[in-house]
Amino acid sequence: MTVHDVEHLFSSARLASGQVRILRVLALVVLVWVTVTTSSVQAANLSVTGAPGIVVVPATDVLENHTFRAPDGTLVFVDNAGLAYALIEDPSDPEIANSGDGSFHSFDAPGVVETLTALPGEIRAGLHLTVFVLPYPRRGITSSTATSSAVFLCPGVYPIGNDVTLHSIVTHEIGHVWQKQFLSDPADPSWQEYLTLRGITDEATFNAQAPHAYRPNEIFAEDFRVLMGDALAQGTGEVENPELAAPGDDPGLVGYFVSLVAAYATAKVSSREIEELSRVYPNPVPVGQFITVEFAGQSREAMVGPRRVSVLDVRGRVIDELEVDPQGRLLIEREWGTGVFWLREKTGGSRPVRLTVVASR
Repeated sequence: MTVHDVEHLFSSARLASGQVRILRVLALVVLVWVTVTTSSVQAANLSVTGAPGIVVVPATDVLENHTFRAPDGTLVFVDNAGLAYALIEDPSDPEIANSGDGSFHSFDAPGVVETLTALPGEIRAGLHLTVFVLPYPRRGITSSTATSSAVFLCPGVYPIGNDVTLHSIVTHEIGHVWQKQFLSDPADPSWQEYLTLRGITDEATFNAQAPHAYRPNEIFAEDFRVLMGDALAQGTGEVENPELAAPGDDPGLVGYFVSLVAAYATAKVSSREIEELSRVYPNPVPVGQFITVEFAGQSREAMVGPRRVSVLDVRGRVIDELEVDPQGRLLIEREWGTGVFWLREKTGGSRPVRLTVVASR
């Protein structure tokens, strides 16, 4: 069986210009498709440093390895899961609200890789997905979307540079992937904790059918963008919903995302014995001074060293790892600067403790 046989399967589909057609290809067809294209796809895909599970497929390679012409002339895109989508090649198509400059412009693939590389290492290492840089929009889905295993970056009608737009959209969609992979169960206590922290538990206002900015999964993706993305992705630090505070202004929300990375990016942390930090003092503390670290269920007198603590910034990045001395003391390094930081027992998985560092007097 060849790609031409795959095309033949769509001869009776009659993908109408006014309908959305998402067709699941038979498992055998998917296997043949992968077999036929494996060598060229592997050569063309882009990798992301520190992320062995992430693959970026540039637009040219989507065209070459993931599309074919249906008998009626429709260009059809087939993803790795075997789902097929009709593509819109004409910017003047009725589904395209604004034809822009008369052409479609795909995302810059190296810029996508740069954006993904800027994510915290724990997030990159824990994700498994394919990022498709689409050459044309999918019929009926004329925006970027994500599943639990793929991101589909929809082209624009004006050039998309390696700028705020690209970084924001890519990071937002990765937020969706993260939520779908690790927090897809509405009854998950971690998801319920997020809804409570964000103040979006009123299901009459915040639900999956609400206006876009009031959908909990969209709010999560926006918070992820601001708290976990690079400077371009963060933008002003505000989110799509104008009624919600900037996530970076809420220490509890910041702490939630930091602990979420610790708990979910490392596999099966719940199955390990974890010693949890209880508190640190004094707090706030001036730069260059010592703090005392206490661990849950253990007095300072009972501490035995050495114990190591990870220091995280507000985006969940590990910026330092320090050893607690036998007296339970830790020196606040001047290299950190001032601001809000989080301390976490080196074994990971526990909720971090917030620490405010101020300028020395």
